[in-house]
Amino acid sequence: MDTSLAQARTPKLAINAHGQALLTYELNYSDVYARFRSASGVWSSPRRLTRRNSDREDWWMNPQPALNVAGDAWVAWSNQKRHGPVRTVVISSFDRLTHRWLEAPVLLNAPGVTADDPVLRLNEQGQMLVSWEQGGLFHTRAQTRLYTPTQGWAPVTDLSRAGRSYRPPGIALDEAGNATTVWAQFTSDQSGHLHMLAQPLGAPAVDGRLHAHDTLEDSLAPWRMAESEGQHAIVVFVRRVPGSRKELVGQVGHLGDCPP
Repeated sequence: MDTSLAQARTPKLAINAHGQALLTYELNYSDVYARFRSASGVWSSPRRLTRRNSDREDWWMNPQPALNVAGDAWVAWSNQKRHGPVRTVVISSFDRLTHRWLEAPVLLNAPGVTADDPVLRLNEQGQMLVSWEQGGLFHTRAQTRLYTPTQGWAPVTDLSRAGRSYRPPGIALDEAGNATTVWAQFTSDQSGHLHMLAQPLGAPAVDGRLHAHDTLEDSLAPWRMAESEGQHAIVVFVRRVPGSRKELVGQVGHLGDCPP
């Protein structure tokens, strides 16, 4: 690895079952770079994924990589004008046949609306699920978008109900293309719960709450989600209990299942 990049920030690493890896990072808010690592440990040269403006008016931040065994590679990041308030989520893909990245990244969210903090999930069929948060601090909404190799990008799915959500939703995508999404939902009276949406491929989506009482702790990061190899998901969250106390609660379920 090149250790001379003193201004490199936010490194993220994706690795597949063959031991191949994809590293992403940003330099001075001004460029997003990607590097591949072979199974034998050889790193490729850095590849800049962003087009550098002569006036350097764009900030490119928080790149997130995804890589599968077949060699499909994706990177999403946030883009913002230096003198503007709006951020957008853009994504680029690597063509494993031509060994080239997209010449121009694809905008995923609606133009002119703030979107930030993308999260990616990629399966071995080349299907991709991306989530992000849209809007400002007090009106944040959780959104996702699904990509399939045969149909391209599906429309944006807006997950939030009345009220607001905090942080990007947690997402999981199994090998059959079934998606599970979890997000924190808060209403106008400040009560909160974790909401889940199960989206079986080719079937209607089913949604429900992960716990019945409005006791989710109202903080910027009240919960975390993790999934295994397309089988199970674990959600851990902080719950308020009587007496001004808080407790850490975990729930486990099969991907694609959804509580009432």
